[in-house]
Parts: sequence; structure tokens; C-alpha cells
Amino acid sequence: MEKIIVYMPNWLGDVIMALPALRQIRKNNPQSHITVLTKSIYKDIYLTEDVDNIIEIVSFGNAVKEIRKLKFDQGFLFTNSFSSALIFFLGNVKNIIGYAKEGRSIFLSCHPKLSSKILSLHQSEQFLNLVNNNLEKINDDIFRVLSVNKFAQKKADDFIEKNNPGSKKIIGFGIGAKFGSAKEWLPLYYRELAHELVKNYNAVIILFGTLKETDSARYISQGLNHNDCINLAGKTNIADLIAHINNCSMFIGNDSGLVHIAGALNKRTIAIFGSTSAKKTAPLGKNVKVISSCAECAPCFKRVCSLGTMECMKEITVEKVLDVLWHTDDVLWHTDDVLWHT
Repeated sequence: MEKIIVYMPNWLGDVIMALPALRQIRKNNPQSHITVLTKSIYKDIYLTEDVDNIIEIVSFGNAVKEIRKLKFDQGFLFTNSFSSALIFFLGNVKNIIGYAKEGRSIFLSCHPKLSSKILSLHQSEQFLNLVNNNLEKINDDIFRVLSVNKFAQKKADDFIEKNNPGSKKIIGFGIGAKFGSAKEWLPLYYRELAHELVKNYNAVIILFGTLKETDSARYISQGLNHNDCINLAGKTNIADLIAHINNCSMFIGNDSGLVHIAGALNKRTIAIFGSTSAKKTAPLGKNVKVISSCAECAPCFKRVCSLGTMECMKEITVEKVLDVLWHTDDVLWHTDDVLWHT
């Protein structure tokens, strides 16, 4: 039996965008033993995917040691770093496939050229290109809805039953972005939007993020009672996070891993893009809308606004988000109408 290892991405959004390619590997190799190499924090995502083994990255040396034990015939690199290729090389992976970046081509058995055409593709298609050179032969079934851990879902359901006794519509806010503050819509805008939705949409707001967003979450929820604005920032693991987002009627958030989860769950999702480009990293899913900034400086792809003005995010006003939200119905949410530019 052929043994395949896949080095999955290090960012949550990239992990979600790489799942179709991981599923395509299984489709191409139904009898193979497939292992994913991943950060420990993302392990729960793969427990609901069709893989045979998960190796958690504890350290560079430990990863090499664990890979050597299993004697892999083939390895796919969904990361672009030199160190990830070196791990596979030192782990004696026989056939290493990945893009030739950071001078690592000496370790690669196959490295498709990163042409301008490939670079122009959506990130999910760049991952798929490593697996299937002919993207036209890709079937839609690999873009299926993200699976949810049943125990985490039961836990999330119980939480909602306790905290949303009136069965109001649940709207999730993804208020952070691990990449950097330049990708974050203004807390003031989130606060104004939360008040508007609670008042006029009979909604309960759930705030999602990491511990880093604790202060922002506290600010956004000011003036709203606990049952109207529930703060889960920094309080969930990945499995619980997916289950809680699955309970949302709608999700609004920055270009971050959270909107990618919402999109992959086929939630009605509004993704806010300021410093980054939706053409390459818009969330996957049938019910995704993207609002992209028209500021002259956007997209700059920087972690922190170099101008110190956050003009790209200021330009995306609460009114613009509400305009998209109030006009959302079954006619407007189509996969062939993914990008909405302000």
C-alpha cells in the first residue's frame, strides 16, 4: 500500500482552502494510506476528513523522526517554506511535490512552475494544481460542506439553548485576524453593526476571535446585555469554534480563518476585505459575499497599516455592510456572484 503524507498549511484560512486538494488526493488514491502533518491546534479539522493518520508538529526534530518511522512513498507540500521541504527530505519521503520557493527545489522531486497564470489563481486552485495539473477535471464534490464533530455540535447546541432562550437569529462576528491588524474592520463599526442588528433584526450576536481580541470584544459588546451579545473570543478550540459557527444564521467577519470556516459550512457569509485581495483568498462556499474596499491604497497586503489611517477599512462603512445584509435573499446568494465591490 502506497503511503502519502501531506504537509498542511500553517494558517487556518489556508487550511480550509487546502481541504479540497486534500480530498482530491484521496480521490486520486482511494487505496493509499494518507497522513496529514499539521499544527496541533488544527488537528480536530482532520478528524472529520478521510485521512488515516495525523502527525502533530511538536518540533522540527520530532516531525522528522515521526515521518521516518512510516517510510512515505510520496509527500505533498501545501506550505512554501524551506523548512517544510527539509523536514520531508530528512524524513526520507521518496517523492516530494511542492512549489519551488525559498530555494528548496533541491529537495523536490516534482515542482510545478509558479507561472503568472498559476499565481493568478485562487489559493484553493493553487493547492489543487499541485495535485491535478488539469483543473478542468476537478469535480465539485471535493468542495463539499465542512464536517462538524458531533460531540462539539451537541455542546454548542446546549450552549445556545441555555443562552438564546428566545430562539433569535444568531449572527456571528469574526472580529480578529491573526495575520495582522490591517485586515481588521474597525471595532467601532462592529459595535455599531451589533447594536443595529440586535435592535432591528431581532438578532443575537456571537463574537468570535482569539484572546488577542478580548479587549475589542468587550468594547463591541458595550451597551448590550449578555444574551444579546455573547463573547466567545478566546474561549473555544477549533472543534467547538466550527460547531458554534455552524449554529449561526449568518456570519460577518474580516478576511480570516473564521470567515473561511463559515463559508465552508455554507453559512450566509459576508467577508470584509480591505488590505487583502478577494480574488485570491475569498472564502469558498455557495453563500459567500465579499465586500472589497475601493480605497486607493488597497490592497497593500501589509500586516499593519503603513499610513496609520486604516483608510481601506474606514471606507467600508456600516451602511455598506447593512446594504448587503438587508438585500440578501435566495436570489442574491449565488456561487457565480461571489465578489461584491463597494
